[in-house]
Amino acid sequence: MTDEINIPASALEVKAWYPDRPKPEVVREIKDFIKATGTPHLWRGHTHTKPGKGAPIIYLGEFDLPEDRHKFRERWAPCPCCVPRNPKYFREGKIGYFPEEKVIRILGPDCFRTLNPEGHDQAYDDMKAEEKREADITYLLGKIDDVPKLIAAIEHAIPVAQALDSLGTTLRKEIDQILNTRMWDHVREGQLRISAVRDVPYRRPDGTEGTRPEELFAPFGGQLSGINFLNPRTTMQAPKLKRVLAVLMDIKLDGPISELIKEWRDDARHKTAKALASAIDDTVETFDTIDDMRIFLSSTNLGNFRRWNGQQGCPIRIYMDYEGSNILIGREENSRRRFSVDSAFMTVLRRPDILREAAT
Repeated sequence: MTDEINIPASALEVKAWYPDRPKPEVVREIKDFIKATGTPHLWRGHTHTKPGKGAPIIYLGEFDLPEDRHKFRERWAPCPCCVPRNPKYFREGKIGYFPEEKVIRILGPDCFRTLNPEGHDQAYDDMKAEEKREADITYLLGKIDDVPKLIAAIEHAIPVAQALDSLGTTLRKEIDQILNTRMWDHVREGQLRISAVRDVPYRRPDGTEGTRPEELFAPFGGQLSGINFLNPRTTMQAPKLKRVLAVLMDIKLDGPISELIKEWRDDARHKTAKALASAIDDTVETFDTIDDMRIFLSSTNLGNFRRWNGQQGCPIRIYMDYEGSNILIGREENSRRRFSVDSAFMTVLRRPDILREAAT
């Protein structure tokens, strides 16, 4: 074949260097070499000979060739199992350890399966299970020490969420009655609108052209922030935080943490890692939602509403002010209802590093 690869004699030497399963450092060396060179068959410890039929195997890892080798077949890697001198693959190569021979072979994706189907399938399943196990251990060891800080941040945030939920529930119910309109319809697009009547051309049935008045709406002012504060479908935030808190209290560990995590059953460890990841994501999302909805009462938004009131085409009038402990709302400036605001409403949320890292 014209795309034959020159295999040096050093690659064909049997390198029985590994009486025991190679350590992760060896796998890292192999992957780094492949990433840098794109030539797995030239790694110093690779034995480029065909394995025996039915030989036992342990897969140590998986890799892709560098992206610049994907497009052209002549730049793919050879496999000692099936095409030792011709390009065979560029994705999902396997690092195989053959304990009986004490060697490492770097193989194509499923090439060894032709020699030992059951051995290949079992080795692949074992590799994936081990990768998940190591990923879970690494994740938990990197996060578990911060769980108490996360618990404290959520406990600090629950009164804030309760104040937001209470105020939002009250205003979403009362503001429509005060203004005699469905307020959500005026803010749902994130921008206020004003109306104007303009003459719009149209064609009469007899074919002649004319104009007729038509009400048009145009955007007014800048973007409104935190509009979900008035969204009738907004969900309560405090119950979400309480559910997350319950999960974290179950995860919280006392004692030799690293030993405990490593001793857990794989399914229990994976369930815990998944639960912690979800708890962190849910906390970030809820904290972001709280901060976003509170912005609805910002001076920028309130200024937008005040300027809107002064426009000729403003569809409604709403006079709204936030005084820190009270919100005043009415259709007329001198006739407004007062709603008390819990002191926790504007408390700054604490975001420990575990949340900042998740948000980046």
